Amino acid sequence: MKQSTEFALHVQLAKLYQALAQAAVDNADDFSIPEIIDMADASVCHFAEDCAVNRQSFAFRDACKNGIEMIKRIGTGGGSASGRSTGFASLDERIDGLCDGELIIIAGRPGVGKASLAASIACNVASKPFEDFNSGNESTKSLGASVAYFSLKITADQVAIRILAQQTGTSLDVLCGGKDGGHLAALASEAQRLANLPLYIEDNAAPTIMRLCARASTLKRRHDIGLIVVDCVQLVRTTYGSADSIAGISEVCRRLKALAGELSLPVIALFDMPGSSQDFDDEGPQVSDLRKWGRVEADADAIWLLDRQTGPRCNLRDHFGSAAQTDPKAEDYSLVSLVIAMKYRRVTERVKLHLHVPSGRFSDPSGERS
Repeated sequence: MKQSTEFALHVQLAKLYQALAQAAVDNADDFSIPEIIDMADASVCHFAEDCAVNRQSFAFRDACKNGIEMIKRIGTGGGSASGRSTGFASLDERIDGLCDGELIIIAGRPGVGKASLAASIACNVASKPFEDFNSGNESTKSLGASVAYFSLKITADQVAIRILAQQTGTSLDVLCGGKDGGHLAALASEAQRLANLPLYIEDNAAPTIMRLCARASTLKRRHDIGLIVVDCVQLVRTTYGSADSIAGISEVCRRLKALAGELSLPVIALFDMPGSSQDFDDEGPQVSDLRKWGRVEADADAIWLLDRQTGPRCNLRDHFGSAAQTDPKAEDYSLVSLVIAMKYRRVTERVKLHLHVPSGRFSDPSGERS
């Protein structure tokens, strides 16, 4: 029975590609190449969705077995993450790692550090297999993986510069201003160390959600990626045009959630919350602030609200220690509050991270750093 079903799907797929090939010729005068590609991507993605709907369901016995194995992994790891490690111990303890099939939305006002945090996590996840190998741990049990980073705001080169600045603590303003400040040697050394990092950056501006999903599937097949990062939701094009609308944002979030399940990996998507600090109360942005943007809260498994706290230097001393009293560069640091709301938990978690503003490097109060 299974073989006959698979054969039928093969026949349907062959007919689909024949139809797409004919459509590419017939529509040559009416549509541009990118438009024809988008239509082909949409047809293939719809076919993949139909296959996903018809896939075999899990028996309750098997689901229970998998759940118990997950609990055992957490227990044997001393309560550590069961999913991909973010590289920040205090964050992993709250979320149990980045779990397969989950859509995580990192939301906050522009300029609070969402992209820097996402880049840090992407680099940490991609670096973990090498660290485990060098430590003598089994690669099959690594909490890291290859990463696909869809950068819709900046180019791949700029993403690489951002990561190198984070890893070396170099000011981005110095680098972008053409003054290396004596840091060029350190950057070159770090670039050589990270040369084989399994981090694949896609910087195609304003792709359609169908093309993004198709590209992600290709990267999964070629490089076995274990994490997808999308920066950001509002720049993905949909059937409604720009995603910067309620209908467009809802479509993007729904497809990203489906993509996480289809590829069995976590997806991190950044979301720009418009407005300034005066538009939010003293506690900063709340999950309820996202409800006016459609299905963001409904489709996400977890929402991380990022808020950079500013104030007198005496507040920084409470978190950075006595060194902030005498360190002339103490004002370069900022305290970032990460509010975590997870769909399957009633309790909202709060994590404090330290941000070195010039380089965009995040630090974990427990001692871990990006």
